[in-house]
Amino acid sequence: MTKRKDKANQLIVVGIGASAGGLAEIKKFIFSLPEKTGMAFIVVQHLDPNHESLLSEILEKKSKLPVKSAKDQEKLQPDHVYVIPPDAYLEIQDGAIKLTKPEENRGSRKSIDRFFRSLAKEYADKCAGIILSGSGSDGTSGLREIKAVGGLVLAQEPDTATHGSMPQSAIDADVVDKVCKVEEMTDLLLNFASHPLKQKALLANDTNQHAKDSLEEIGAILKAHEKFDIDQYKPGTIQRRIARRMSLTNTLEYSEYLDKLRKDKEERSTLTRDLLINVTDFFRDPEAYHELETKVIPEILDNLGKRDDIRLWVAGCASGEEAYSLAILFLEALKKARKKNEIKIFATDIDEHAITKARKGIYSESIVIDVPRKFLDEYFLKIGTDHKYKIRREVRDLISFAVQNLVTDPPFNHMHLISCRNLLIYLNKEAQEKTLGS
Repeated sequence: MTKRKDKANQLIVVGIGASAGGLAEIKKFIFSLPEKTGMAFIVVQHLDPNHESLLSEILEKKSKLPVKSAKDQEKLQPDHVYVIPPDAYLEIQDGAIKLTKPEENRGSRKSIDRFFRSLAKEYADKCAGIILSGSGSDGTSGLREIKAVGGLVLAQEPDTATHGSMPQSAIDADVVDKVCKVEEMTDLLLNFASHPLKQKALLANDTNQHAKDSLEEIGAILKAHEKFDIDQYKPGTIQRRIARRMSLTNTLEYSEYLDKLRKDKEERSTLTRDLLINVTDFFRDPEAYHELETKVIPEILDNLGKRDDIRLWVAGCASGEEAYSLAILFLEALKKARKKNEIKIFATDIDEHAITKARKGIYSESIVIDVPRKFLDEYFLKIGTDHKYKIRREVRDLISFAVQNLVTDPPFNHMHLISCRNLLIYLNKEAQEKTLGS
């Protein structure tokens, strides 16, 4: 669960991720920052663990802000730049830097993902994640977490990067708010940090009549043009995402943004996609999957008749990772129990774009951080030169993906297991009760 502190006075923290070949882009970004931003900046670069890094010294020479090598337990200060030291993981905990020694081999490290995830957990909508030049897909999974909690996500235009695969991975995963050149990022961050809707008066005060009226008008526009109903979601969730879109379109007033929504079909579509909650990973929350694997699934199999089908429903399946994770666990359990019952999984989501991606079953290399190696080898195929993974057909054929509104559409019946994770917390009380009551 995301920490919710008194954010009115909380620092905005910006995380910058790049690989070893991204020095030019890091320098360009840091050197573009003005003396006063009110934000703290943390650079996590892939570094050789066996060599001392000179990155902080290089950046210090021309930066308008103080630059230092990050130290364990150091409290973050505004208008400072912190640089990850070699051979360390960097995370944020209770407003301070936490450094730990990596245990796994160098090739399997995902230091940027790990950092971004901690940033999302600690600061929620008071953070931003930036992915610059780099090879591979490190950062994609962590950026998804930042976007889900209302933070800002920027990616360098791959064509302008020394190595474009890291930003391209994030773009392909649909976790990026804005793809832009490095020199455009500072203004976007300043707009995001200083936007009026991020101030306490509107976000914290649910009785603000102007905000309520404006939300109702935005809801009417989206319902008429996009067939999307924002009334079932909590107002705070909606406000944070609208504030993010307004900052990215350089719009300060609700009235101005309403006018934009009425005229701009692309902005209506973009806002709708942004309001849909699509935070998911393979085997997300290992403790929950351990309970499924060791207790829930064995009990289901023990109570099956020889010819009974196993029926599962994944409600709010997003881009499919949760449904495929469950399919893999049940396939493993059937092998262990030497049973041959058929598996039928129904996976639904309101987001048609996410369902299309789920049906394809193609994911970036970033899934290696979450999927155990034995499952990667047995249930996925590595495809193309960009190191993507495709779920094998024998797993894909177990699942029927469909578009469904969990609140208004009829439910599936006679299920052995219903999985509805990370969805109800975003719905208002009335929508929660209606969903659970059906």
